[in-house]
Amino acid sequence: LGLCPNLKHQSHHVAMEPIAPIAINVVLPSGEQVAQLMVNPEKSIMQMKTQIAGLEGTPVANQVLLLNDQQVEDADTLRSLNVSCEATFLLLRRAPLLSGAINREELEHLLEDNLALEQAIVAYSDSLQYLPSDITTISEEVAEGLVASGSGHDKAALLSGRQVELWQDIAKQTGKARQVAFSRALRKELERISAALPLGSVGTGPSTSHRRQRTASDDVPRAELPQSAASFAAPAAAPAAAPAVPVAAEQLADPAVPAVHAVPVQPPAVESVQVAPGVEVARPAPKNA
Repeated sequence: LGLCPNLKHQSHHVAMEPIAPIAINVVLPSGEQVAQLMVNPEKSIMQMKTQIAGLEGTPVANQVLLLNDQQVEDADTLRSLNVSCEATFLLLRRAPLLSGAINREELEHLLEDNLALEQAIVAYSDSLQYLPSDITTISEEVAEGLVASGSGHDKAALLSGRQVELWQDIAKQTGKARQVAFSRALRKELERISAALPLGSVGTGPSTSHRRQRTASDDVPRAELPQSAASFAAPAAAPAAAPAVPVAAEQLADPAVPAVHAVPVQPPAVESVQVAPGVEVARPAPKNA
């Protein structure tokens, strides 16, 4: 206990060195620069997206950021990405998740992360009225997206069991209270849709392996992507392997046996011979002397 005052006294002399911000440029696939930021290297990419949304206008949930042709995750930081000096991020605009650009993995992410769901609602539409009819539209578009991605097989099955009558009270609310009631009702509807998905189903659509792979190619015209980003969006197919040349088994077993070279076999030459008016038959052509 006697050491506590000394430690407390010493703490007044310990000064934390300020963390220098890093200059970040944000550009579109066209090369147009849309934002210049000074970012704390300890802050998350999610916070940087919030800054971009305030300056450039794209909702956070509709942003995909690429650094050196690789998508960065919301939980990443500049420090974890080994960014220590000025850097340029490529901004891709993705379609809103709740408009149908969604698979099972993304739906589960929205249900697990309240902030992500709220951002998805904000990003859905600038004219969202937070009415029961909006929940109906969103649920139908989400069901269509799940079927398109291979996460579900039957849209009607995903939509059956909707309790539309429970949403009617939302219209009686106003302001923030309506938005809260809308979010709760939409969450319950998305949970119901998620529970209706076939067990063990895995989306095979554009974003099955990872959310990052859909956005670069689906929502940005390929012609607008720089060459590096275009290669990220759609990797070129590997060239077909050349056919193997057959090798005699004796050559493999005994090095002394001379190499056997494959010689292409030409089909025998044929000629047409008229045996009757309008009737011709093919027969081997005579060999040259």
